[in-house]
Parts: sequence; C-alpha cells; structure tokens
Amino acid sequence: SAVTEVIAYVAGKRYQLHQVSYGASDPSLISSRVRYPLLFSTIPSEEFVNVGRLHLMEMFRWSRCGVIFSEDPVYARIAESFVDLADSLHNVNVAFYGGFSESPEFAVRQIYPLDVRIILGILTERQARSTLCQAKHHRDGRLTDSNHVWILPSYFNPDWWKLRESEIEKLPLKDRCSNEEMVAILSSTLFIDTLNYNKHGTAISNTEMVLSTFYDELLNKTFETFTSLQGDSLAPYLPHSRAAAAYDAVWALALAWDDAIPELFSDIDVCNFETNEEVQIGIKEVLNNSLRAVSFKGLSGTHRFNTSQDSEGQILISQFIGAARRPIGIFQQNEMDNGGNFQFIYLNTSNGLEMFYSNSVSSFHWEGRPDNTAPSDGVEVVFSVIPISSLCVAGSLILTSMLLATILLIVNIALRNKSYMKATSPKLNMVIIIGFIMIMPSSIALGLSFSRYAYEIPRAAANTVCQLHIWLTNIGCTSAFATLLMKNWRVHKIFHNSNLQRRRNISDNQLFLLIILLVVPMVTILTVWVVKDPLYSHERAFRKGTNLILNVTFCSSEHHNIWRGAYISYTSSIIVALVVFSFLNQRIASKFKSSRIAARFVEEGSSTARVTLVTIFIFAVLYAVVFASGNDPLQYTTVFWVDLCWSLLLPLLLLFVIYLPKFLSVKLERRETKRRQLEHQHFSRIRVAMNLSDTNLLERKLRIMSSDLVLCNSEAINDFYKSKPKKSELEP
Repeated sequence: SAVTEVIAYVAGKRYQLHQVSYGASDPSLISSRVRYPLLFSTIPSEEFVNVGRLHLMEMFRWSRCGVIFSEDPVYARIAESFVDLADSLHNVNVAFYGGFSESPEFAVRQIYPLDVRIILGILTERQARSTLCQAKHHRDGRLTDSNHVWILPSYFNPDWWKLRESEIEKLPLKDRCSNEEMVAILSSTLFIDTLNYNKHGTAISNTEMVLSTFYDELLNKTFETFTSLQGDSLAPYLPHSRAAAAYDAVWALALAWDDAIPELFSDIDVCNFETNEEVQIGIKEVLNNSLRAVSFKGLSGTHRFNTSQDSEGQILISQFIGAARRPIGIFQQNEMDNGGNFQFIYLNTSNGLEMFYSNSVSSFHWEGRPDNTAPSDGVEVVFSVIPISSLCVAGSLILTSMLLATILLIVNIALRNKSYMKATSPKLNMVIIIGFIMIMPSSIALGLSFSRYAYEIPRAAANTVCQLHIWLTNIGCTSAFATLLMKNWRVHKIFHNSNLQRRRNISDNQLFLLIILLVVPMVTILTVWVVKDPLYSHERAFRKGTNLILNVTFCSSEHHNIWRGAYISYTSSIIVALVVFSFLNQRIASKFKSSRIAARFVEEGSSTARVTLVTIFIFAVLYAVVFASGNDPLQYTTVFWVDLCWSLLLPLLLLFVIYLPKFLSVKLERRETKRRQLEHQHFSRIRVAMNLSDTNLLERKLRIMSSDLVLCNSEAINDFYKSKPKKSELEP
C-alpha cells in the first residue's frame, strides 16, 4: 500500500496513467478519488474487511470491543476506518483504541482494567505474536483465557507464530513465549481476510482458464521457482495470496484497452500517430470510461469498477483449532457498499476450498467454554442497583407521607386556638412536623446516590445529592427530637413536685431558644464535615461470575466513619435524654393527677419515648444484619429500602402517637361544647317558660285589683253627690 500510494499519486496526477492494483488494500487509496483518480483495484479494500469484522461481531452479538493496532500509517488508517464504521453504521462500542510502534506493553496495561473481552488486533505478524505473549504474561494472564476472543488478520504464512528456539531467546523477556505456549494462547483465535479466489471463475474473454487450472500452473511453476516448498504444502498459502488478483488485474486492463482502442484509433493512422497534451487527456477519458465499464467474473472474484473503482469479494473466517488455522466459513456480499447484505456460509466440500484445505470444519470451536458457547462481549456492566421502578414506588410513598404530614400541619394551625391544642403548644408541634417532613425525602436522595443516575448527572450534582441525604436526615431528626425533649423537660421542670408555690411557667419562646441551642451542634458537625472532608460520589464494581459487573455508586469521604459516629452519637444523646425525662415524668404522674393537661403531657411523652425506642431498636438490628451480610451490591439495595422504611415509619408513628390523642380530645371537647350548648338552650327555655307564667299570674291579680278599685271609686262618687247641698242653700 505504501508503494501504491506514491505511484498512484505521481502516475495518476502527473502522467495521467491508469493503474490497477492487485495488492493495495489501504482504505484511503480507494476512497480518495481526488488524490488518486486513476487507481483501480482487483481486491476489496480493508474497509470491506472492516464491514466483515463488524458483521462477524453482530453474528455473535458482540457490541463491545477493543482495538490494538500498529502505528504504521496503513494499519492506523485501517483501525480508524473500523472505528468510524462502528460508530456510524453499527451498534458497536469501541471501549479501547490504542496503538504502538515498538512494544505493546503500554497498550496491554491500558486495556487490562477495562475488561474488554473482544479484542481486534490490526497488527503485523511480529507485533501480533509480541502482543499476545505480553497479554499472557500480564498479571494473571486473563486477557488470553477462554473468556476473551482475539480477532487477527489472516496472515499469508499460516505458521507466523512459530519461531526457532534460538530466535525466541533473542526476544525481550516479556516476548518470550514458546511455540507450545503460543498454541494455548491462540486457541479459539479468529482470523479474517478477503478470500482471493472465485469458485465460479471461468472463462475470461475467449480463454478457458479456470481456477483449478490456474492454481495448478501456479503450484507447478511460480511457487516452485521462488520457494523450496513443494506440492500440497503450498495449499494453505494460496487463499491469502494475491496471485489470482494480479491475473485479474492484467485482464481488467486488457478488457479496457480492447474496448477503448476502436474508439481511440478509428480515425487515426497508427503508424503516424503523434501525441500531445490534448490527445493524452482524450485517451485518459476514453480509457477511464472503458475501465468503469469493465465487469467480469475473474479468478479472484467479481470485478465491477462502475461505482467505487473497487472489487467485490468474499471474506474468509478462520479459527485456530488444535495447532492450526482452520477455515470455518465465508461472508458473501452482493454489492460493495456498507449497507450490503452479508450472508455467512459454513464451508463444506461444495465451496471449492477442498483444493486448499482438507481440514475445514463446519462450526466454531471455543476451547474451555461450557457447552461450546461463544464468549460474551465482555462483562455486562449494570449501572443501576436500584431500578427506576423502585425509585418511583419510593417517591410515591414519600409524597403520600409528606402530604399526610402537611395536612397535620394545616390542621395544627387551624385548631391552634382550641383549648387542648393550645395547651400542647401548637408552635412546638409545628417544629416537630417540619422536622419529620425533612426526614421523609432523605431516602430518595440516598436511592439516587446508589443508582446509575449518579453517572449521568454532573459530578458536582452527584456530590450535592450525597450531602442532601445527610443534611435532611440529621437536621430533621435533631429538630424533631430536640423539640420533643424540650416539651418533656418543661413538664418535668414544672410538675416535678406537687408544691404549687414552686411551680414556674416556661414559655414557648424560651423553649425555642433551647431547641436552637440543641440544633446548633449538629449544624456545626455537618458544616465542618463539608468543609474539611466533604462527601463525594464514588464508584464500586462487583463482579458476578465472568460476564457480569454490577457498578454501584455510593457516597463516602476519607473519614466517613468518624463523622458518622459523631452525628449518630449526638442524635442518640438527645433521644436518650428524651427517654429519661419521659420515664421520670411517668414516675411523678401520680403527684398531679388533678391536673388533666399535665397528665396528658406525661402520657404523650411516655408514648413517644416507647415508640422511638422500639423503632430505633428494630432498625438498628436490621442495619446490623445488612452490614454484617458482607460486601455485596444487594447490600446497597437493602440499605435503601431499610432507610426508606425508617424515614417514613418512625415519623408517621410518632405523629400518630402525638396527634391521635389531640384529635380525640378535640372531638370530645366539641362534643362537650355541643352538650353544654344544648343544656343551656334547654334551661333557657325553662327559665323563659317560668318567667312567662309568673307574668300571667301577676296580670290576673292586677286585673282583679283594678276592678275592685273601680267599684270602690263609683260608690264614693255616688255618696258624694247625694250629700252635696242644694244651690239655694248655698246662696247667701
């Protein structure tokens, strides 16, 4: 290819000469029509072979591979062509892409930790032997075990891997592998190359040259002249030789000239023919059109130059079985384009290869594999231990719990003026509810930090999710339990004895100040943690067998256990103080049985303490069992579900214990108020009725009295008139 590159450019650009190559397969030679406009080829390019490599991978459902290549320009362009095709036309992920010029040591070291199982080597014979030998000697030799597949070119020499003992001793230490070791290393290795023969290649023009006749001539004359090998020992070399392609190249030019000469010299005296630049351009165009019109079935395949100026071909797949390279089958394609339809055909006696191979096999053989199954394309990397369905279920439970807590918060505000609710400090109850609401969504942050989404979001966002879980859990717990502690402490402080003279009221504002003082140490611990030793999202891989890796993300820091111990100890001290005051209040409850509100305070405090103790004990046992089960990816899933249950169950139980008696008391209070209203209305009616009867009686008495008075007055008037003197008597 290197020689062809120079000649094709100079001869085509400067001298307008056509070339038909029978050995150059560099993809850039055929694809660059501007640089090499007059270059044709009777063998497929390596781009065609790369398409075959990709179809071979698709046949075995391999979608992940690595590429190690020689940094020689030709090999580098072949590797680049493979990567381009894998990215654009096939669903193949090239997980490693590395080249070398002298030693493959660095490339082997780089590909080892990636656990790539399918490795394409685009290498020379010497480099391929060195790479395989170093892969065997690197660490545990895993790169050459039965779980890995190497795909190499089908080198012309079938015994390319064999060296004499004296030659092996001269190699670097890492390249020293005996021939016996190479047999074990090469076991099940695949080889791929164009098959440079055509079973149906028959007469070209008027000749009667057929494939078997041609190779008989080649065996008896050509190879006998240049090698010391004889007879059938040459057979393995022939499918990978370019002899038939060279024969077809000569015929391609002959057929093109045969078509061009009548047009070129129909009106020209050949004897007196003179050339100039204009004539040369005309000859170039006519001959170029004639070559593009060439179409024939040659000894090396079907040749048509009308589109890509390249030839169609077949791809031979071989495998190293036993101690030899043995053909398995061929890929055939009807059209030379990347979207062509490849068909894999296993070899048998009707394929025409019996003249070359007597040891062909009818199936692939995978040494050391159970049931002769092909290796996978590497480990299956699972990035999510907690699936999206689990996160959705958890999110639904969290939203439902937060909705219930929010309803309680609204009810607490709405009923804050009720006598019993007012007596139980509704402002402090609001702090408890808000603290529990902060705890509830913390588990979803933990689930996100364990899932594959930690890979997809930016690293800063993943670290923020880690911090979010810690802050929500600890600030929520500290706020809620510190408030419960202060309420129980106030009950103990006020009612620790029955002497009313020594009782002193403690307002809610004073308790708020104490609650803030209790929350500040937790905020300090978390702040120092974030500044000095922040949490980061880390990755951990768990291998399951040979074909599966569970990749888990988790949050951790350098001194994670120390900080965890600090905040757990502080929260535990608050809970212990809550339990102590609750039980102390329970012991002195008999001293103030007459105080109904105080008794309810004591009952509420003891109930929350019991629920907290039992719940924390149960979940502490669960956490201990989970962490004692070993370092396993299932542990992360279990931790998530245990944390979810804890963050929902404990707040809901405590809210139930705190608010159920309140709601019952409010209900009883409403019932009592309604009863009193009914009694008041009843007695009001009675009083009204009594007042009405008294009024009627008085009215009747007044009527009797008024009638007697009238009677009395009329008699007195009559007596007056009767005793009145006459007028005459009054006159003087």
